[in-house]
Amino acid sequence: MQSRTDNPLMDYPVGQRLAIVKLLEVLMDLINEHERSQTEEGSSPFFDENSKALPEVRSVGKSLNEMGGYELMLECCRAMPQEHRRTLEFAWTGIGSWLP
Repeated sequence: MQSRTDNPLMDYPVGQRLAIVKLLEVLMDLINEHERSQTEEGSSPFFDENSKALPEVRSVGKSLNEMGGYELMLECCRAMPQEHRRTLEFAWTGIGSWLP
């Protein structure tokens, strides 16, 4: 999708943008909870203690894929803090055409 503005999410209808923002909030809440709990270094807010992607993270990825495919997933991944992007990429492996 070619963006009309610097913010590619503006290309989506208002209702869809609100849904996207709520999905991003789910991911940010996981990050904030992870940081507050001061879990061991090297752990990820997107995986459980058995290195399995959390269901809510997979659900967010699936919803984004349904709304806008790979391009929307990529934009939302880029919206995450840099230090969490790579683990999110792995958590979304196999959703749509997403590859880490």
